[in-house]
Amino acid sequence: MIKDRRLVTRLILSHNSLGDDGCEALFRFLCSDIGRSRRIKEIKLARNGLGNRGWLAISEYLRDNHVLEELYIPANEFTPDPAVISAFTAALNTSHLVKLNIGSHPTLSDTFIEHFLPALSSTHLVELHLTMLGLTYTSTQYIAAYVKDRSRCRHLRILLLNANNLECEGIADLVTAIATGNWGLMELELYSNTSDQAAYTEVAKILKQLLLRNQILRRAVAKEATGLLRPARGLLLPPHDPPTCPCPSSPLPTEPHIPQLPTEIYLHILSFLAPTLSPSQHISIFSHASSYGTLPPLLPKLFPLDSGCVPDPTNSPLGLAGGKRLPLAGRNTQGCMDGCMKGIVCQREVLREQWLTAVGCDVYEPVPVP
Repeated sequence: MIKDRRLVTRLILSHNSLGDDGCEALFRFLCSDIGRSRRIKEIKLARNGLGNRGWLAISEYLRDNHVLEELYIPANEFTPDPAVISAFTAALNTSHLVKLNIGSHPTLSDTFIEHFLPALSSTHLVELHLTMLGLTYTSTQYIAAYVKDRSRCRHLRILLLNANNLECEGIADLVTAIATGNWGLMELELYSNTSDQAAYTEVAKILKQLLLRNQILRRAVAKEATGLLRPARGLLLPPHDPPTCPCPSSPLPTEPHIPQLPTEIYLHILSFLAPTLSPSQHISIFSHASSYGTLPPLLPKLFPLDSGCVPDPTNSPLGLAGGKRLPLAGRNTQGCMDGCMKGIVCQREVLREQWLTAVGCDVYEPVPVP
């Protein structure tokens, strides 16, 4: 079936009986030249009876895979073999995977976390599901160390740890780790980890405030970073030679006079426009703003390669009552279309997030107190 289709982006095979033999055959094909030519972005293999052989086959396909973005492999029959876990983690670190769901494996337990999280260093992982893995308080130290490591956990936004057995002590340790060392997580779920509901309620209130703190700081960083770019360009872009005019009598437009000051003073003044940003984030934006190569093109592409804004049909007028009907294509590749801010995908927002990540302004960076 995959061979017969030229365009395959999603592979949904959950709740089948592939087993290890079927999984190995599937990923043997996907690792072939024909299989690699199918740019699959999402694979779902929930409850397929996969064991460690199938897990290794998935790892082989995942290695150096820069196309696959979402992998769902919950509720299979994996066992905590350190060699298999290490192979999977090493492959994950070389991939561009954004979402990973490996939940509903109670037998993996603390052994999995002990070998998985300390070695996890993917810079693309945004969402991680570790629900119902049989984790106990022993795993807390590895989870806390991971969420506090800014270099490894910088882009992680969603972490699900529901239906484990971390107990209130473990939950409290994770909340402390977030309070002191994590400003990137937007969502952390810890439901059904303790029988002491009263104590959990108190800790959950603190966790909610911390996640709200992260969200507010991230919005502030994004707003200040985008607002700083324009004045930084005006001050830091090197001047071009003035255009030659065939008519000497024609007056050239005059530009407002900017006093000639050392560059360091310009940078210091500009930094006051974005007080939430760290010094390294300031430098990143200043470097970006001082290059003509980062300026957007004057003319739009004639043939855009990627899709643009995708409106939500439930929020868009469909012309059923004489209203304005949307184009059949349902998308716009040159900027935002009417109502796209309420749509499924807004191309402007996608490009904005990509830019914020490229300049390192996708998360708040605390400045150490001297």
